[in-house]
Amino acid sequence: MGILAFLFNKIAMGEIFNCTKDKPLHLLMSGLNQFEIEELKVSGFIGEKDFSLLTEMSQERGKLHILDLSDVTETDCEIYSPAADDYYYPKVGIRDDAFVNSVRLEKVILPKGIEAKETVLSLAVLI
Repeated sequence: MGILAFLFNKIAMGEIFNCTKDKPLHLLMSGLNQFEIEELKVSGFIGEKDFSLLTEMSQERGKLHILDLSDVTETDCEIYSPAADDYYYPKVGIRDDAFVNSVRLEKVILPKGIEAKETVLSLAVLI
C-alpha cells in the first residue's frame, strides 16, 4: 500500500488533522482524495483556504457529512458585524460564506465561544 493510500485510509477512519499556521489543513490534505472523506476532525488552526476546502468537500462533488471542529483554537476568518457595519477577526470564528451549498454536510461540531452566522450554527452541535 502506498503512503497516500495509507494516509487516506487513516483519514477515512476518523484521523485528526492537527493544523498550524505553518501547516494548514489545505496543505496537509494536498495530494489526498479529499472528496472521498465522509467524516473529518480538525484541531488547531483553520484559515480562509481551509474553510474553502471544507466547503468544497461538503458540496455536490464531495462526501463530507460530519465535521468536528471542536478542538480548533484559532482561525483567521473575517466576520461581518451588522451592529458595527464592519468586519473583524475573532480568535475563533467561521467565515460568513462557509458551507454555502453544502448539500452533504449533516453535522458540524464547534468549539465553545465560536462566532458564526446562523446558517452555520443551524448545522452545529456546540460543546
